[in-house]
Amino acid sequence: MDEYELILLASLLHDLGKFWQRTGQRHSASYAMFDERDYGPHGAHAKWSADFIERFLPAAWRPAARGALFHHRPHDYVTKLVAVADWLSSGERDDVDIDAGVQASQLLTLFARLRPDAAVPAPAPHYYGLEPLALTEQALFPRPDLLAAAERQAAYTRLWDGFVAELSQVPTDAFAASAAVLSVG
Repeated sequence: MDEYELILLASLLHDLGKFWQRTGQRHSASYAMFDERDYGPHGAHAKWSADFIERFLPAAWRPAARGALFHHRPHDYVTKLVAVADWLSSGERDDVDIDAGVQASQLLTLFARLRPDAAVPAPAPHYYGLEPLALTEQALFPRPDLLAAAERQAAYTRLWDGFVAELSQVPTDAFAASAAVLSVG
């Protein structure tokens, strides 16, 4: 894997750890030694991202784990470029979405934030379900109820297990083909 491919892969997968982390599963013990000094104040998910790259991707692609692990505390060219990718991909974030340091773990529909006039109260928040994308009402339309923590964790576990099972279908003999499949997943 050349440096360009390494940067692409680390940039693509740098936040995948958030998905895995929400299942409640632990990362490999080899990442226990890393702490906030390594991954930054909001970067614990990076341990899961790096572990994913090392555990589930071909050996030739594993150097990308470093870029994912240190994207919140970049210290070299590769990690700095991954950090820029993170900043660009998270440009839609708003501090209002973070309540007492806990990030929402269900997608909030953008319609809850749209108001034709500041005098009009915002509609009640609605959240998308945690299930595979499908052409069903349950999957496509948000609901006003936020799942309880245990339900969210169980849903994330089901989604994660399905995601990992589908990884076996990703071609690993050509980086470009694999990156395309992972990005549209």
